[in-house]
Amino acid sequence: MFRFASALLACLVILGLTGLYSVAQSPSETPDPSATFRTIIAHRDAIPVPAPLTEFPQENEPFLPNFFSFSGSPYTVGATIDPTSTVPEAEEHIAVDPNNFNHLIAMISDFSLNGGFNTSKYAFSSNNGSSWSQHFVPLSGGFPATADGHIWQANSDPVVAMDKLGNAYLANLYLQVKGNKVSNDGYYVCSATLASGPTFKQSGCHAVRTTLTPSSNVEDKEWIAADYSSSTFSGNVYASWTHFTSSGLRPYGSIRPHRTVLFKVLKSRWALRAKCTSPMRYS
Repeated sequence: MFRFASALLACLVILGLTGLYSVAQSPSETPDPSATFRTIIAHRDAIPVPAPLTEFPQENEPFLPNFFSFSGSPYTVGATIDPTSTVPEAEEHIAVDPNNFNHLIAMISDFSLNGGFNTSKYAFSSNNGSSWSQHFVPLSGGFPATADGHIWQANSDPVVAMDKLGNAYLANLYLQVKGNKVSNDGYYVCSATLASGPTFKQSGCHAVRTTLTPSSNVEDKEWIAADYSSSTFSGNVYASWTHFTSSGLRPYGSIRPHRTVLFKVLKSRWALRAKCTSPMRYS
């Protein structure tokens, strides 16, 4: 009797579960809006991973996926050439002759002279960088010198340009130092013809803007560029810089200075004679 009752109970449980399953699967059944539904996401360990790479590129064979392939003839990179031979150096810049791409002129701040003060150096190549001739900017007694007869302790922030008329320009900040601070400075551009070597001389280094005595005004962040276009402005050389001022004779950088950005237009045919337009402000 007990065994029969147990069997009957088991049958009733099975029938009950089967009925519940049928109800749950019935397409006519309206879902219960209060029920909680969850989307089952596979555990991260169950996510398939790519098969390990079994084929490796041969020696000297580029290891690039197909979507990185390129067409056309490959280019080659030549040997590394050092245009200058003294160190340490920083703040390099280079320009290309718009009339002859084999002509390159570069500038860099060199720290090998005068106990480590910046002294700008330039290097010129006539064979697309295969070889270079190097020189410091015009010096007097080992220090940077300009056409106004001033001898500076250092110069910095070198920038170079070449125009379509065969001229080269070296733009620099020239610095006077008192103690360990800049007391006054000037923005100068040295110009020379490429036909001269180019050879830059003290008489060719003219002020864009300068202060020859201690001052709270400081010129900074200069740049120079030549107009290569075929417009009426072709041959112009544009010199830009930031003019810092502060109230009173305070050390440079001791207070937040007022900053004005200015630029000059230097006509190439005039630049060698040190003539230029008046500075103009822009914002």
